[in-house]
Amino acid sequence: MRKVFRVFAATVLAVGIAGLSSVSASAEAKMHRGESGCFTYSYKQGGVQMNTTVYYHNKCKGSATITIVPTKSGLICSPEKIRVKGGDYGDYTMWCDSVRRVEGTWS
Repeated sequence: MRKVFRVFAATVLAVGIAGLSSVSASAEAKMHRGESGCFTYSYKQGGVQMNTTVYYHNKCKGSATITIVPTKSGLICSPEKIRVKGGDYGDYTMWCDSVRRVEGTWS
């Protein structure tokens, strides 16, 4: 009987550890990085909080506009256009949804 209990306990432990590792892997969001127009940017999709912060850098000498487009557009959540001086860094937090894409313009 003890042997059966040990096998059962080992199986439950193994399944539990496998389950925890798959949860932690799915909980980690992927970091998105890219370039568009004058801008380099990065963001990690928000999880439970449904907010995503986009960090950007205008690499051009003149001012340029970056547009942050949400996954779902509507009355509450719409694309955000931000004018950024040449060489400046910044960030924008999209509170209502995750980010679909980031578009930058050339100055």
